[in-house]
Amino acid sequence: MVSSLKLPNRFHITEIHGDSALSRLVRARDLRADRTVIVKSLPHADWMRRAEARERLLRAIETIRPLTELSNSHLSQVLEVGEYAESIYMVREPVDGISLRDYLRRNGTASYSLVRRIADETAEALDTP
Repeated sequence: MVSSLKLPNRFHITEIHGDSALSRLVRARDLRADRTVIVKSLPHADWMRRAEARERLLRAIETIRPLTELSNSHLSQVLEVGEYAESIYMVREPVDGISLRDYLRRNGTASYSLVRRIADETAEALDTP
């Protein structure tokens, strides 16, 4: 599926993070900004009529674009939201380290103190004006 991924030419894909029917997630080099980014692409829904797909696209952009204004040390900064080749893409800064899903797969559980820290940081991020 990733072979059909369409992004502006300034993104050079370096690693595939995920690929599903609903979205594609890649690590890429933004050649214009000279930085590594994560790009999530929501492809055109082939099963939708063109008018429905266009409405979905515009609604998604309208929903996602305000994320570019959020800034918090516990959030991955959304740098850009755009449209390209009938799909939506969202560019965000990468996060170093292991995901919570991978941590739990490796360790089975998390300590109370880790869960509490994650909950506190999540609440702080959600309280960002």
